[in-house]
Amino acid sequence: MVISNFVSQDLNGKPPEICRSGEQIRGFTYVNDAVPVNRTLMRMGTGEEEVMNVDSTGTSDIRTLTEEIREAIDPELEIEYTEARTGDAKAAQADASRATELVCYEPRRSRRGIERFIEWYEANREWYEPLVLRS
Repeated sequence: MVISNFVSQDLNGKPPEICRSGEQIRGFTYVNDAVPVNRTLMRMGTGEEEVMNVDSTGTSDIRTLTEEIREAIDPELEIEYTEARTGDAKAAQADASRATELVCYEPRRSRRGIERFIEWYEANREWYEPLVLRS
């Protein structure tokens, strides 16, 4: 939800809020990566009883992600830094090695994916934003 939250803040002219310094590391999955992997696994009948991750190879710190979203929507917005939330991990990324092994999955992180998500968000804002604001 972090990407949705930043997009919502920016589109509403609110400064994006980052906990701590924004150096927390996260892995984000682009849906155009996840769907083909799941379809391939279903067709192959492989991994039916396994849980596996589909994740990006590159990690991103929250500050960089926020800056990319802000640049695409409103570069004039200032980022606000807030106190750390209880239980907020400094780093979190899934291990996609099993999906890579089974289907030669090559995850990627795409700035274009962020741009496409913003376009989708704007087109679906009427019904989607209330969900984001309640999260």
